[in-house]
Amino acid sequence: MPAPMPQSAQVEKNVAMGLRNGQISIDGKMMTPEEAAVYLNGLQLGRRSNEARVVIISSAGQNYQLLHRAMAMIEAAGGIVCLNETAETH
Repeated sequence: MPAPMPQSAQVEKNVAMGLRNGQISIDGKMMTPEEAAVYLNGLQLGRRSNEARVVIISSAGQNYQLLHRAMAMIEAAGGIVCLNETAETH
């Protein structure tokens, strides 16, 4: 039976953030902008490898204020922003 991988060798996954209808979800959990900032800071993104620091933002709609706020939160937490904009369906 193979030995478990050491903690440092385990794959770090990217964080997924969704912005829709003025709400934020991170890794499938709905939260307020304040909760999202605390959550992102707790992930210690700045201590991860560059690839694992990426936070993928999926946004639908045109709430640019929320998008700007989310990008600022990610950067303040040491993350790297990746935008994945989707068309809003009605």
